[in-house]
Amino acid sequence: MTIMTRLKQETQASHDGLELQLSITTRCTSREAYGQLLACFYGFYMPLERALNQLPELHELELQFAERQKTPLLERDLAALGLSSAQIAALPRCTDLPQIHTAAAGLGCMYVMEGATLGGQLISRQLAQQLAIGPEQGGAFFASYGSRVGPMWRAFGAAVTSHVAEAADEEAACAAACA
Repeated sequence: MTIMTRLKQETQASHDGLELQLSITTRCTSREAYGQLLACFYGFYMPLERALNQLPELHELELQFAERQKTPLLERDLAALGLSSAQIAALPRCTDLPQIHTAAAGLGCMYVMEGATLGGQLISRQLAQQLAIGPEQGGAFFASYGSRVGPMWRAFGAAVTSHVAEAADEEAACAAACA
């Protein structure tokens, strides 16, 4: 079993539960609910990406690490929906983050975040249809890489496959992805 297959299998139950809990499609039916959803994502992505940025090993991998950061997209979307910089900075932040002390654990976390870009394409279409929100009007986070989502996902998968090869690294990646 490849590490990507294992990550998918081991995170499936958490993914399904989170999808139900967040009720993303319901939250994309009004601008107010959508803004609240983005604020929740910001509160999670911002501190997690900050922690991931503390791992120099991730910057050394051929991942286009800086380009994969979603916090700037969330900030742009929240501003497009009317929040000031001060309001964005005051949003609550998640403090219960996965333990990511190794590149393998970081890649496990990134697996979940990068996987979200795939589903983001569907949500992006829904936002356009129901709320007339496109990437420039507050939908940049879900649009993420635009037409490059597939190639970016494949490049990420290749990096994970080549850098998470040892059993201990697989365990660390899966544990962090599930957390």
